[in-house]
Amino acid sequence: MFIPPAYAELAYGATHTDTGQEALTAIAVHLEAADPATVITGAAGAWTDTFSTIISDVWIQGFVRMSIGTSDPSAPIVGELTFADWGNNTTDPCPPQVCTLLRKITASGGRKNRGRMYLPSPGEAGVDAAGNFSDTQHDDNQENATTFLETLQAIDGVTGVFLLHTDDDDDPTEIVGLTAVKKVATQRRRLR
Repeated sequence: MFIPPAYAELAYGATHTDTGQEALTAIAVHLEAADPATVITGAAGAWTDTFSTIISDVWIQGFVRMSIGTSDPSAPIVGELTFADWGNNTTDPCPPQVCTLLRKITASGGRKNRGRMYLPSPGEAGVDAAGNFSDTQHDDNQENATTFLETLQAIDGVTGVFLLHTDDDDDPTEIVGLTAVKKVATQRRRLR
């Protein structure tokens, strides 16, 4: 993925204790006179204050990896911070492939201006047999998504949260909201 100068991709990841599977989700920020240590610490705090409460504690060895774009696209500046509370929900988890889906909302239309974040293993107690979150759990998911976005935007030196594109010619698209989907999702792999 191309990361333009003055932008940073924040990739959040962890490992499942039973299966060894890795989970990874990402979002980007625009930086202006930002201290990388402040940004990565704030990004880790944004995660632990919001999403760790709705993700099962079977996910360990959590990290946030920040890749800052430079004028040489093949050489981003990369830093990583590990943290313990990637997931700390102690209720029985849904199977590893079941996720909470968040849609990245932008002010631009079209397929390429949409994005998704998958948060693995929500608590089973908040999901019914049809795969829908209870109203209370859905409201919690939405509140956490909104708070996460606001917390990222409030980090000193961050001037916006963005969706990066695979095409180098496309400018990043600003994310104006994260919307929690009422039904659980599975992240599919596309075969080509």
